[in-house]
Amino acid sequence: MKQAIILDTDIGTNPDDFFSLLMLLNSSDVELKLVITGNGFPMERAIMAKRIIDLTGKDIKVVAGEEKGCVDFFGQKFIENSNYKIDKNYLEEIKKVLENNENVTYVCIQGLSNLSSFLKKFPEYKKRMMVMHMGATLRDADKEFISGGTNMEADLLSAKYIYELNCDLKVVGAHTTINDAIRITPETKIYRKLKESKLPIHKMLFEHLLEYNKRRKIWPAMHDPLTVSVSLGKNFVKFEKVSICFNKEGRYKIGRGNNILISKKEFDSDGFMRMLYFLLF
Repeated sequence: MKQAIILDTDIGTNPDDFFSLLMLLNSSDVELKLVITGNGFPMERAIMAKRIIDLTGKDIKVVAGEEKGCVDFFGQKFIENSNYKIDKNYLEEIKKVLENNENVTYVCIQGLSNLSSFLKKFPEYKKRMMVMHMGATLRDADKEFISGGTNMEADLLSAKYIYELNCDLKVVGAHTTINDAIRITPETKIYRKLKESKLPIHKMLFEHLLEYNKRRKIWPAMHDPLTVSVSLGKNFVKFEKVSICFNKEGRYKIGRGNNILISKKEFDSDGFMRMLYFLLF
């Protein structure tokens, strides 16, 4: 039986979410069951995700999650003239996936507002899923309490709740993913292939890639796709148990607290980039 995947994303800001969604749509090893959006602009993000899914010919439920977040949406041009009807009842949709599938991984590549809200309402489902989070970084966490970057800062208290819940949690942190070896730049094979492709889905992704570079003056690292690779059963990333403690505001540091499986800094970047190319093309 294939692994069932729930993807929780803030697609439409950094194109690494777009790459992640395509990885899951194109993988034969898992079955994407549900996409949830959030981190601000959940409806706009859901419409963009639905358009991407439709371009691949798939039919997968997309729902809008919580409004709370900390980043803007930059995919307006990709959702113009779209008339999708997007549901907001994400709590019930998560529950359906968990009830109808025995082997579920919840892949969260944004803040943890949606998952926190679900498990507060339905705590009995904590043991029925594995959670993958592109989240807590260990950089400087040995020195002081930190907020930990976008996916933690989106909702500090929800991150604290999930990390302290003793659920089946693996974390891929920015101390691993901020690595030039996994940036999509004009020198990479993936960039050149996207530029040459005539497929609408590739043209859309390439346009998003260029928009990000123009806005940020940097090419994107594949933070979220590396996290997704773990949910696909790949071993590019290794993990270690790290004790993390939170303060009442939701900031955290390495110290006496919950033992969390967090990614080590070094990983197989070459193997990962080869797999990413294979899944995209």
